[in-house]
Amino acid sequence: MLRQEILVAGPIRHRGHLLSVVTDIEGGADSLSEIDFIKIARRVGLPPPLQQSIRCGPDGRRRYLDADFGAFAVEVDGGLHLLTLNYWADAQRQNDLVIGGDRILRFPSIALRVDMPAVEAQLRRAGIAFGLIAA
Repeated sequence: MLRQEILVAGPIRHRGHLLSVVTDIEGGADSLSEIDFIKIARRVGLPPPLQQSIRCGPDGRRRYLDADFGAFAVEVDGGLHLLTLNYWADAQRQNDLVIGGDRILRFPSIALRVDMPAVEAQLRRAGIAFGLIAA
């Protein structure tokens, strides 16, 4: 629906960027940080992930992973994840998923902005270690 509105709006500024963001949202991105992360993953040679991948915790509740590459998944944490109780809730959910066999990497959204080389290096190493990128 949003894509259609952009397409019929006639000439608008940043049309290409807006359509690109809509594509990312349609793919499952919930935040701009997740959109930025997907671009970084693409740049290091990872395949497109399944976004907002669903897992069930031991309590039967649904858990959503931001980016699921099959061999490992990634969570991108915005500022709200740093609040004490949110941080614990995130850790508890991740622990349950890791105990269940998932491999999960976590990146705070600020790292995508201030230490992108480290994020790229870890993603590349994970891609190689888990067979998604040739060494």
